[in-house]
Amino acid sequence: NVLKGVLWPMRDALATLIRNDVPYVKPETKIFLNDTLDHSLRLIELVETQRDMLTGLIEMHVSLSQARTSDVISYLTIVSVIFIPLTFLAGVWGMNFDPETSPWNMPELKAQYGYPAALVFMAVVALGLVAFFRWKKWL
Repeated sequence: NVLKGVLWPMRDALATLIRNDVPYVKPETKIFLNDTLDHSLRLIELVETQRDMLTGLIEMHVSLSQARTSDVISYLTIVSVIFIPLTFLAGVWGMNFDPETSPWNMPELKAQYGYPAALVFMAVVALGLVAFFRWKKWL
């Protein structure tokens, strides 16, 4: 924009000096002014071309950044979906209701292999979700 702001007024001033009969501008000077006008027009075109190329590069950079962000968000979503059921199960089993007061109060707390069974069940849930995501080609 800075170059364009300098070149456009210069182009207008040169065109005015060439087209109009200005007493202090000699005809042989108009030849040089015409050449300078051609150079300024080429520079204006170059600035506009460079601006268009830069705009395209910026748009491509933004697009690539958005694609990377989308990939990261997808990965984080998959990790969250795997761990949310595990967190729920850990929360339920972490309540520690006494199984002696009621048969409905966590009878697995008294089971001999309750803790390893819970870990195996949680691993099966996690691996099942990973297998599902791979089957859907999300992972």
